Amino acid sequence: MCWGLGPAAVSSMTADGRALRWANPASLEAWEALVLAGRAGQAEREELAAEVRAREALMLALRTSAGLDLAEHTARTGQSLTDEHGELLAQLAQAGLIIIDSKRLRLTRAGMLVSNSVIRALGFENTAENFS
Repeated sequence: MCWGLGPAAVSSMTADGRALRWANPASLEAWEALVLAGRAGQAEREELAAEVRAREALMLALRTSAGLDLAEHTARTGQSLTDEHGELLAQLAQAGLIIIDSKRLRLTRAGMLVSNSVIRALGFENTAENFS
């Protein structure tokens, strides 16, 4: 569970096996109106599909120094990232943007500088940039 407080904050939780997320309005006035009406946290609610949760977990993990646990990713998605994106991972490693071993995938310092592009290529778009 993650609670976001204030304008534009995002909250998430899992309840009854369902992953839920909601965002507060970005406008201070709109957020204040919801709070004063006793309806805080009720704007922009969505239930997250398993695929969306897996992609977001990948994105969040790669934004940390620990990186992505490959076995955990496979268990969550039923797909091996190394099998699915082997050629791309090889290009990223050759370009010095990732370090990958049998257990984890991490971005290098240089990879962190272009993390949005790497993350997009690994799961947020069907087209990948050429990193060689």
